[in-house]
Amino acid sequence: MERPAPHRDGRGHDVAGETFALAGAASLRTFAERYGVGALPLWATFRDRACAGGGTDAADDSCSGVAQEDGAFGVVLGG
Repeated sequence: MERPAPHRDGRGHDVAGETFALAGAASLRTFAERYGVGALPLWATFRDRACAGGGTDAADDSCSGVAQEDGAFGVVLGG
């Protein structure tokens, strides 16, 4: 069975109204530690920075789309 393409809301998000922010990353890490997940290899480290101008309305291939310090997701996900 073919899986349907994810919804795109025009801002680069897969699910309208949902943004993966630092709090979500912390929850993901807690889950991974609790259930013995060995790695979280799909994080794009080159996007681990705020977008130019500090905008948080859209993500692109070079930034996260959330307000953050450079490398903040790496710190939260990696411990």
